[in-house]
Amino acid sequence: MSLLRADLIERALTTRRLGRPVLYYPTIGSTNDVAHAMAADGAADGLLVIADEQTAGRGRLDRRWWAPPLAPRLVAAFGADRQRFPTAVAVAQLSGVAPVTRQSGQGRSVQRRYACARFLLQTFHELARCSLKRCEWARRYYEAKRAHGQGHHAAVRALAFKWIRILWRCWQDRVAYDDARYTAALRRSGSALAKLLPAPAPCE
Repeated sequence: MSLLRADLIERALTTRRLGRPVLYYPTIGSTNDVAHAMAADGAADGLLVIADEQTAGRGRLDRRWWAPPLAPRLVAAFGADRQRFPTAVAVAQLSGVAPVTRQSGQGRSVQRRYACARFLLQTFHELARCSLKRCEWARRYYEAKRAHGQGHHAAVRALAFKWIRILWRCWQDRVAYDDARYTAALRRSGSALAKLLPAPAPCE
């Protein structure tokens, strides 16, 4: 399913040149590369190239990244107001990723949170699911949860909660997520998750 609609974007734009036209791809290597190639071929000034997913994204100083299919939805989920969510837990609670703890007398239970913003829940759930294919620590974390008896969806929600904590910190600090940097931090901290990861390749 497409997460972006070129026709709707074009209709919503109030610009005279930018986004005239909008060129959409479900999956692409780099929007920058496509835009550069089309400009060299004489494309109209104002062409806007968009994609649900970039597998070889490239920005300033030739920095590269992977832009998952849900990147636009993540931007919408967090927004620009960094006072909106004072903690990562606030995001997790609003999205329904964080469970609800109920206690009555001597009984205590942890249950799924059903009263939530469904758009956010689906966004973070899909992010966690997609990361299983591309992120080693995420896959190992999910597998550990399953090994401890959690079902598939419960394990994905647990992973989504972890992603929310990571991305909230990145959002607050205005930095991009770096998988190698995060993995290195896990190893330095002696995290239990780091022990599940394969040994790092020796330096040459």
